[in-house]
Amino acid sequence: MQSLNNREYLEKLLRFACGNKCETDAAKISEAFASGADIASTGAHVLQNLSGCTEQTADFIRLVAALTSRRITDNFKIGKKYSISEIERYVCALLFHLEVESVYMLSFDKNGKLLSADIITEGTVNSSPFLPRKMADIALRRKAASVILAHNHPSGNLTASDNDVSVTLLAESVLRDANVRLDAHYITVGFDIFDCLKEIKRTCSAN
Repeated sequence: MQSLNNREYLEKLLRFACGNKCETDAAKISEAFASGADIASTGAHVLQNLSGCTEQTADFIRLVAALTSRRITDNFKIGKKYSISEIERYVCALLFHLEVESVYMLSFDKNGKLLSADIITEGTVNSSPFLPRKMADIALRRKAASVILAHNHPSGNLTASDNDVSVTLLAESVLRDANVRLDAHYITVGFDIFDCLKEIKRTCSAN
């Protein structure tokens, strides 16, 4: 199976769900997207619109991708200490299948062990004070020493918006007042990831 190209792999995958349309849809999708990762991380409606594949094909690919990401999240356990790369892979998988912008917060104890992964909000991220205060309230209830924020960009644009920067700075300030450290604010698109907090600090140090 590893020797198959994207089109051949898609044909085999789609044959189970889409019957005779599989070859046509596989060709359309492989022409529209550069890699298997791009195909898997694209929302069903975008996948259908860009490639011209059927709705059934788009929904099936998203389902397979969601099941794959679920395998990663199911193996991530509360009470364990994880590396940065493991955490980044986890938050990507956590947000992978969502087609609306959603914010998660991971809380950690003083030894770096995971205490919880809480969904903070679903919908567009904005810079209102409510969101960081909710994060601080949850962190205090979890007795967290540090937290990591993560949200997805269903648009496919990995760049931090002005609102993303505003929320990051406000969250860092509010959490600091609660004696909780903000370690990262990840933005994800599929399994691509960008740390907004790290970029803010890099820019500030450069100036």
